[in-house]
Amino acid sequence: MKKINIIFSLVLIFTLFSCKEDAKKYNNLYQRGKQEANIKLLQKGYEKAEPYFSKLCLVELCNLLPKQKSVELAEKALKKYPDSQDVLELLVTLLYEQREYLEVISEIDENSHIKQNNELKRYYFSAKIKTSKSQQISWESDFCVDMKKWFQDNQFSSSHNQFFKDFSEDIDFGISEKARQLYFTKNYSKAAALIEDEYSTKEEFLDFLEELTYVELTEIADNFVLGANNRKTFSSFFANGGLLLSNPDKAFYSIFSAGRILEKEVGSNYDVLKYYNRAIYLAPERNFDRALWYFLRCSMNYSLQEGFYGFLEYANAWKEPEYFDDILDRFSASILSSYSWELYYDLFSEIYPYLSGYSQGKVDYIFARLVEENLIEYGNGSESLAFSHYEKAFLNPETDGYYRIMAGIKLEEDLKLSPEKNHFDDENLLPEEEYLQYLLEDNIESVYNFCINNQDSIRENVAFEAIKTLENASKSSKNFYPEALRIATAYVSDMSKVDYLYPKYYSSEVKKVCKEYDIPEYIFYGLIRTESYFDNDIESVAGAIGLCQLMPSTASDVGRKLKVKDYDLLNPETNAKFGGYYLAELASRLEDNYILALCSYNAGINNVRKWRKANPNLPIDIFLETIPFEETRNYGKKLIKASSIYGLLYYDVSPKEVVSVMGVF
Repeated sequence: MKKINIIFSLVLIFTLFSCKEDAKKYNNLYQRGKQEANIKLLQKGYEKAEPYFSKLCLVELCNLLPKQKSVELAEKALKKYPDSQDVLELLVTLLYEQREYLEVISEIDENSHIKQNNELKRYYFSAKIKTSKSQQISWESDFCVDMKKWFQDNQFSSSHNQFFKDFSEDIDFGISEKARQLYFTKNYSKAAALIEDEYSTKEEFLDFLEELTYVELTEIADNFVLGANNRKTFSSFFANGGLLLSNPDKAFYSIFSAGRILEKEVGSNYDVLKYYNRAIYLAPERNFDRALWYFLRCSMNYSLQEGFYGFLEYANAWKEPEYFDDILDRFSASILSSYSWELYYDLFSEIYPYLSGYSQGKVDYIFARLVEENLIEYGNGSESLAFSHYEKAFLNPETDGYYRIMAGIKLEEDLKLSPEKNHFDDENLLPEEEYLQYLLEDNIESVYNFCINNQDSIRENVAFEAIKTLENASKSSKNFYPEALRIATAYVSDMSKVDYLYPKYYSSEVKKVCKEYDIPEYIFYGLIRTESYFDNDIESVAGAIGLCQLMPSTASDVGRKLKVKDYDLLNPETNAKFGGYYLAELASRLEDNYILALCSYNAGINNVRKWRKANPNLPIDIFLETIPFEETRNYGKKLIKASSIYGLLYYDVSPKEVVSVMGVF
């Protein structure tokens, strides 16, 4: 039976709390394993609790009762909650487990007013097959019409996959269903091979595509992108479909997929660009931005010139500007890293009206800096033009925090941070908030997942109480700091609560390290937050470990210099000490410039020296925009932003002073 993922004792606490009973007393009863008492308590919770908790009790009660009684209870519950999909699914599950297949069919038919999810559909069709007299069912028979439609018109799900596994010996599924099942289970090459072997000519493949629904075609095409064994051939087959398929949506996705498949094989070449360009003109409105995004990304990868003309031609056509922020960031870096200042200004001044607020804020700051540093020729009025762009960047609420801070420094305007205390009325908690309250008391391990999975039902101020509880628990037991910070990231909606986003965890370790190596605390807090989110147990895919994300080779070198042979990088004090030593050493090798040291911390000192040597007189903030490594480029900005906020929040140090200490200006 499908079980809800909570601890029984917690269910009792929450349900009995909502019944206004002494929850702790009953919870202790349950934990002593008195099943008869437990059943009575769950029955009481089911009958008297609010719907949210009543249904939780129902599920657990059905786990304890004999099967037939569980069915009877679920039938009564469906009358109590006649529109509940969850209760119908519970009843159908119980009936199916008891092999009451005709009853499964009857219940689903009688409750057709309830929206049928994939799991209900699975039980329905499974029961149909179980009651069929035939031992072998043809997928093409009339019997399978509705089953086929369920597969063809819906994205392949875990319910489809279970149905496929249950009846693969009873039904000879079609090629599409077999391929999609393999795709769902991540057997991409096998899925592609199944189709490639069956439809080896352009004409056969076109007929195959013509028979597919749009949903089927998208999944099969996406599979070919990931696992085609002969990419060039089947890219041309999909391109042919883009020209000849009668359904316009399918024609679009076919030519669009031809570009994606070929790009996987050859990169961004002229043929790929042609496919994407054709896809733009075939794209239905809901897919237009996606097709254009691929075209523009391919254009800028093909050449700086193609990218320039691509953005210039199509910027006024995109529907949602935010969709293009990421590739605009990358193209901006491509232009600036080639020191093509005029090209940057020419392009972004033309497409500026079509940019998102985020991209406009960035462009305004960079325009102002290029004008101020005379990197583009503007003539008279350049000073007022730069001021105007700084002002727009600073006042734009969608400007990224880094650019707002930097523009504010130029305008001598600081960000206003005034953290507020948060309170909530625990007499008017929502059911999910009551649930969270008791998780905080008795099952703190579950708090993070519950908060993240119920963001629509938990208000900010209640979530902040969870953050504080996790913080306090971290001081005496497991490290919940990263979970607290991630909850804050999910829930914080304005700068008045910014202290939740930039906490001072591991303060004693940070203070000690910063004093020993003469590092400003606000910089070191920014480093740890950016590197690990204060997770002392984290290990990256690359092998970096702990708070400061130190590579074992780096730590070994630091340990040798500190004459420490035995050390544990998962120990917060050791990790902080090694990270602080390494940062201080990098800074000393880079003329005490912390921002260059931090970039070196991320990308290696040799890379940073090479990039800096290419244009040594470039102002540091403009230099950051030219760094060819996207991760390092963004890393430097994140550190400036985080350090500035820490400085302002806790040390009464203005962003202007912070960036000066970091060596930006």
